[in-house]
Amino acid sequence: MAATREVVAEHGAGVAIDVILRKASLGRGTFYRHFQDRNALFVALYDEALDRLTAVGQDLPPEQRLVAIIRAAAPMQKEVFPFASALNRTAPEHVLREIDRRFGQIIREPLSAAKRAGLVRPDLDADDIITLLTMIGGASVFRPDADEPRHRGKALRFVLESIVRHP
Repeated sequence: MAATREVVAEHGAGVAIDVILRKASLGRGTFYRHFQDRNALFVALYDEALDRLTAVGQDLPPEQRLVAIIRAAAPMQKEVFPFASALNRTAPEHVLREIDRRFGQIIREPLSAAKRAGLVRPDLDADDIITLLTMIGGASVFRPDADEPRHRGKALRFVLESIVRHP
């Protein structure tokens, strides 16, 4: 999986499977025993990222977990954005719905708790958070200069300011 992330980061999600296999020192047969196709590989990468998000802030009160999850997801966007974009173009609808469902499970309770505590806008929903994280992904991927962490940080700050409840 690490080899795939490296190759996709360097060459984009359209890179030939053979390039990924060479980097991972795998044969085609081994690849196809584990993954049906490129989409299945990208789904596995996405699942790995979602697993990491699931673990974020488990020691925090629920109302504080939402911001912790968004902060953790922000730097992941540069990694996730290329294969998420590829999945959005080529994966069957049921695959995309399952990814959205999983992300919704991760943020549902922290989002509800943050709303109950009055920490975030009452109209904020999971789709909004996906959109905001996608914006951070765009800032990460389409500003690939030396200041990328600064651009991502600025995008994260804008996102967090936009979801805070204002009196």
